[in-house]
Amino acid sequence: AVDLYGGQVADNRDDAMKYMKAVDAAKAQETLKRAHAFLKEDARVKAGKRGCIGWCFGVAWTLRQAIATPDLDAAVQGAVLKKSSITHSFRAR
Repeated sequence: AVDLYGGQVADNRDDAMKYMKAVDAAKAQETLKRAHAFLKEDARVKAGKRGCIGWCFGVAWTLRQAIATPDLDAAVQGAVLKKSSITHSFRAR
């Protein structure tokens, strides 16, 4: 998983909200861009296709990554609402 919180890990709801609100959008987008490049370029990674998945806070970041990364093969967005799960999938290109 890509870390958008700079190594911080929340163990309660208030901290989770604080960390989420403190994410710098430009820095987060660059982190996702570098993660995608790593998976694409590292010889140890044998996958021919790359995708992005996000739940809750990650839903918006999955969409941003799909828009910003033309060679992303897939993106999956999910959310949990009232104990049921809703998932949207789409191809980025």
